[in-house]
Amino acid sequence: MPIVIERRCAMIYTLMNKNNPVIDFETQMGTILRITDTWNEEYLPIGTRTKTGIDVKTLNHWWHGRSIPASRTGIEEALENMEIDSSKELLEKSYGLSLSDQYWIRPDHSKIQWKDINFFENPFSEDVGSALFGGQFGGDFMSPDNTSDGWLRKKWVIQNQKRVLLKSGSGESQQEPLNEVLANMICDRLNIKNYVKYQCGYQEDHAFSACDNFITPDTELITANMFMKIKKIKKKINHHSYYQHYKKCCQEMGVDITESLDDMLILDFIICNRDRHYNNFGMIHNVNTLQIEKAAPIFDTGTSAFAGVSENKIKTLPLNESKPFCKYHEEQIALIQNIERYEFQKLIGLEEEFNELLQRSPFITASRRDKLVTWLGERIRMLCESKMKRKVTEM
Repeated sequence: MPIVIERRCAMIYTLMNKNNPVIDFETQMGTILRITDTWNEEYLPIGTRTKTGIDVKTLNHWWHGRSIPASRTGIEEALENMEIDSSKELLEKSYGLSLSDQYWIRPDHSKIQWKDINFFENPFSEDVGSALFGGQFGGDFMSPDNTSDGWLRKKWVIQNQKRVLLKSGSGESQQEPLNEVLANMICDRLNIKNYVKYQCGYQEDHAFSACDNFITPDTELITANMFMKIKKIKKKINHHSYYQHYKKCCQEMGVDITESLDDMLILDFIICNRDRHYNNFGMIHNVNTLQIEKAAPIFDTGTSAFAGVSENKIKTLPLNESKPFCKYHEEQIALIQNIERYEFQKLIGLEEEFNELLQRSPFITASRRDKLVTWLGERIRMLCESKMKRKVTEM
């Protein structure tokens, strides 16, 4: 018998930003084929405009970036459960809606309105989230989980009228959620205010973190990756580092982020964050005024403090490699502009507090806990020594 290949019909959509039509485009099997009309270019997703105008390739990069990555734990089983070939197909099944921005797609000739479907103000199904966590799929695709990024299992829920993100740990130790709480402890002690508050819980065979959505119906997260692609921002100067370039980009948009970058780099040094890439920090953009408002709060610090590393490597693996500006944490901490404003004596007692947090986890062994607590104390001492060395150098 001849093989029958299913060819899905192309669809026409209007890309919307809240109530504002942006462009019309034709799509097939999750990929944008061509732009058919342009309405309001000023509302285009930041970073999707080039010197020659709207580029389909760049737009597809943004569009596909909204889908669940292929690296997500358990994604193949979840897609099979939902009878979906690719996570890109999920985008169109929920109008491309997200809880990180206000973009969505309206089918051609549809009269549906933002107020009727957005997830900030309307309920949504937890069916996709259930499938992503290995449960049964109930059949309802209307979920912000269709546009969630990252490799860890995660899902959105509504608790007390708030949109809350639940994110699972990984491996035997399930340590990522505990690291988010450790980051909060450090921020509280060092008087770092602009951070996302996490809680940690346990459910069956995994730990999870929970945090409220820090994006509102009037704002969106612009990652550092996309922020540096804003059309009116100048290109990186050859002799400038990416740290200098990012700060200059922010200054050109009228925002001084020196203090927020200092906070992020201090925190990442203490917990040896090895995953601070250009897509998990950035800026808050007002979608009504189209102005950059401020630095986004510190979030997504789970992949740190030996998370995912076997216990026997904790003592021997220094985890000195860093991101995003320098290869090593010892180099990156030198970028901090005002280390004097941090009162590191307030970190006294943090090891005991971290020990108590680890004791509550059914996944952390006593020997792993002891190694992690000892290691944290060493990081704090290294930080104090770094501050003293800088002080001596500046004298």
